[in-house]
Amino acid sequence: MKKKEKIRLILGSALLSMLIEVSTFPKPLNVDRFTALKNVKFENFLATTSYVSISYLDAILDGLKNRQNIGKRIYEATSAMLKFQSGKNTSLGTIMLLIPLITATAKSLQYKDEVIVEDVKENVKSILNSTTYIDSIWICKAILENRPSWLIKVDKYDILKEDWEDEIKKDNANVKMLMRNSQNFDWIAYEYCNDYSLTFNENYPFFKKALENYNNLNSSALKTFIWMLSRRIDSHIYRKFGYNIAETVRKNAEHYYKRIEKGEDVITVAAEFKETYLQSNINAGTTADLLAAVLFLSFVTFLKI
Repeated sequence: MKKKEKIRLILGSALLSMLIEVSTFPKPLNVDRFTALKNVKFENFLATTSYVSISYLDAILDGLKNRQNIGKRIYEATSAMLKFQSGKNTSLGTIMLLIPLITATAKSLQYKDEVIVEDVKENVKSILNSTTYIDSIWICKAILENRPSWLIKVDKYDILKEDWEDEIKKDNANVKMLMRNSQNFDWIAYEYCNDYSLTFNENYPFFKKALENYNNLNSSALKTFIWMLSRRIDSHIYRKFGYNIAETVRKNAEHYYKRIEKGEDVITVAAEFKETYLQSNINAGTTADLLAAVLFLSFVTFLKI
């Protein structure tokens, strides 16, 4: 496989994963092609996907050249997201999950012509372990660019404090150290601290099996989304609305997922689930981010549409 083909495969898969995630319908508690949440519309996600592409390309080139710049790439992609579309923070979590995966996938193609999932898994681990305090600072700056009102107070590396940058430098805190205080309530932080164990060991295999059963991308993505939401409270809901509401959503997801498992049509069940929360403005954003990561991994390894 020529270098251009490798780049095309990874970049195309990254952009397609974001497009398919937001296009999945009827996805409960989320923006989709027919549903806006507050001032965020379907078109904002399409615009974000277009404008972050250069940062994804740079992450691919990093991986092909065995460089590691995930913090800087996350910051650059986030800045582009905020500058070039009007929906504000559409995709920070997806960007944070995809950049290490993109870099790891490119690294796996340095001397090979095929993406092997185990290679990507090992490279993600290596990349996360090789991060430095500089990556942590870039990621914190990316988060702060969004002027977050949803941050939960943590004991260490609290970026709402004036001296957060000095604290990270003093401890030489890499990305895993930075995320350690958040991993119990934030699944993106959990993935960073645990080398994407949810994506590789749970979510990706589940999606593959769903696709084998349905032979339909939309239905498989829907089922995977509801299944993931049924297993863990969504981090974004937890931050914005608190544990009780997040747990209620999870239990409802569990109820709807059981109906799907009993043989009910996934589209019909998902539409009913979606209708239940349509006026609430509750957004299961982190679960959508995790779905995008699964779709990316699928597109680079086996799935062609």
